[in-house]
Amino acid sequence: MVYNVNSKKLISIVMPIFNRAHIVEETLQSIIGQSYKHWECIIVDDSSNDNTYKRVSELIANDNRFKLFERPKNKTRGASSCRNYGISKTSGEFIQFFDSDDIMHPKHLERKINIIDDHDLVICKVQYFSGQFSDQFKDSTKDLEYKTNIFKAFIKDEFPMCMVAPMWRKFFLLQFLPINEELKMLIDREFHTRILFENPSYVILNENLVFYRNDMPSINNNFNKTVDAGLSSILQTYSLTLQLNSDEDVTLHILNKVIDYFRKSLSQKNYEAARNCLKFTKENTLWISTNLKLKRMRIFFFFRILEIVKRGETRFNYLFKL
Repeated sequence: MVYNVNSKKLISIVMPIFNRAHIVEETLQSIIGQSYKHWECIIVDDSSNDNTYKRVSELIANDNRFKLFERPKNKTRGASSCRNYGISKTSGEFIQFFDSDDIMHPKHLERKINIIDDHDLVICKVQYFSGQFSDQFKDSTKDLEYKTNIFKAFIKDEFPMCMVAPMWRKFFLLQFLPINEELKMLIDREFHTRILFENPSYVILNENLVFYRNDMPSINNNFNKTVDAGLSSILQTYSLTLQLNSDEDVTLHILNKVIDYFRKSLSQKNYEAARNCLKFTKENTLWISTNLKLKRMRIFFFFRILEIVKRGETRFNYLFKL
């Protein structure tokens, strides 16, 4: 089927994919079923080792709005690299990132294109699910609220925004590229931190327009087993945040988050990771009051004891509360 995609309001969907042959059809069908027809979908395969490339080729064969690429061998592996490469192949005025195991509401693109106007981005709510998808979900997500300082609200987890939630005006987005290809975790958080610091113009759609599958294998799942899977990326992201804004609210929030990761590291008896967390808090001067400095002394003292005796069970977490 041939569609005319030469529209000034062409939306470019950018989708990395890796080993999703068994599940990608549902995602592609949700894109094909969009009420707004002026889109293209750039799919970049990240060297899948199942038959994902072949399966996707079969599913999109009759729709020229889909374009399938293989990540060039000289490009870094990973979703960020695929997204960066995919953006270079887009023709649209707007960019919508999407994941290969998620589902679009049938009016996802229509609702966003009709409300973005002259804004830099439009953001919708995201409904998380696991197992069998059903479009009859009860809306259990909180409405998003406009914030005077969206950057600080985002940093303090008061304004949730994952990679697939916003649709961007491409001209605005380009100045913040590339997406960081070195990070293993918090990729969208690092990306959005840099963007939201510039106080972009945004509009909110308080509707669940993306259904996000959260039970697939991921780096986040691995992190729950071993913090080595992503701790360096987390600390790198927090370092960027502090470079942009290190006022008291932001500093205290990051201190609490890093101590949470310290406790997780300790519960896994990963003393090196725990030590790196404490080193980060000291190097970035996160203990900003006399009271906090006293707590730091207690935490460092008991950590040293547990490290010596090779203990780290969660029952000792009370020793490391702020």
